[in-house]
Amino acid sequence: MNSHLLRWAAAPTLALAAAGACSGAGADRTVAVGAVDYRFSGMDGFAGRAGERVEFVLTNTGSADHEFEVFDADGKAVGEVGPTSAGKTKKVTLKLAKPGTYRFVCGVSDHEARGMTGTFTVT
Repeated sequence: MNSHLLRWAAAPTLALAAAGACSGAGADRTVAVGAVDYRFSGMDGFAGRAGERVEFVLTNTGSADHEFEVFDADGKAVGEVGPTSAGKTKKVTLKLAKPGTYRFVCGVSDHEARGMTGTFTVT
């Protein structure tokens, strides 16, 4: 394979790793997250442990695109499931590096302002 293609193909993976994301392999557990009509489901009662790797699987059962972005206690982006079309499922594995209250949002258009946001605790 052409080395230019290898560098191009590796760039998104490296960007996710730098943001705290990792491949689905090696996840400590999987959490199913639903997105529909400006709300998330599946996160009620979720709590993480510092150092844990969690695979978040976002299923969009609504009619609009949605995302699932996670920010740590300092407001730093941990990673995200990018835009996910209606009827589709995407996933990401994130490392919850340190304790605190994490925030998750849908970064599409005005979805966060319309209520697509929440928090969870990492101990």
